[in-house]
Amino acid sequence: MRYGVSSWVWRFPFDERCDHDLVARIAALGGDHFELGGEAVPLQDPEPLRAALESAGMTASVCAVFGAGEDLSSLDSNERAEAVVRLEQCIDTARAIGADVVGGVVCGAGRRDWIAPVERRRRLAFARESVLAAADHAAQAGVSIGIEPLNRYECNLVTTVEDALEVLDDVDDEAIGIQVDLFHASIEQVSVPDAIRQAGRRLMLVHTSDSNRGAPGTGHTDWQAIAAALCDVAFDGALVIESFDPCNPTLAALSGMRRPFARSQDALVADGIALLRELSG
Repeated sequence: MRYGVSSWVWRFPFDERCDHDLVARIAALGGDHFELGGEAVPLQDPEPLRAALESAGMTASVCAVFGAGEDLSSLDSNERAEAVVRLEQCIDTARAIGADVVGGVVCGAGRRDWIAPVERRRRLAFARESVLAAADHAAQAGVSIGIEPLNRYECNLVTTVEDALEVLDDVDDEAIGIQVDLFHASIEQVSVPDAIRQAGRRLMLVHTSDSNRGAPGTGHTDWQAIAAALCDVAFDGALVIESFDPCNPTLAALSGMRRPFARSQDALVADGIALLRELSG
């Protein structure tokens, strides 16, 4: 098991000039995995970050971000094509920094309009087709893709593990799986531990913010039950703390963070990683 931190805990946008310092900071706080926020893709020069990660013996992942006009499930073929290009950029960046997983909300992000069942089925089929279009690229890069369900207020298509499994229906490709974000799951899933078990062998990555989007242990998430579920599915990937700096105007607006959840962002990370290590150690 790896214990990681998203660059978004401290910074947005990512500052390439400070990558070595940030990796060292995560290591000092107990982490051994780094997640690059997707707003940084493509990196102008990935080599310094790769070198810093290798020096620290740290694994990595990339959180893909899709903007307007980039949706793997769109009814517009041009939007789907743009989204595939974006996903492949994230895969290339992952390979360049030595990361082995690209996770993210690959379809429906930012949309809240109601969709009829027939349209939903079409969009899920398009999402499946688009993910498969990038799968060979991912396999050649040695990178896995994790489809992340998002809560209903931020996405109108894939909001549960069951939805993500619909995208993956009849997809027999070990490079494609599911990323579970425990904050979003706390809103959408009847049982978060059962959702982890439902993802099973397809679980690639876990975001570990608590139910309030703060550090693990600051909300009402049952972490003992989460740890048991991860053990049941033999999860050996990264547990990534993806909270956000409430003092960053951009991130605060995007995530709805209005107050701090720790005495400092460093404390949020150190306390969160300590809890995760205790539970799974």
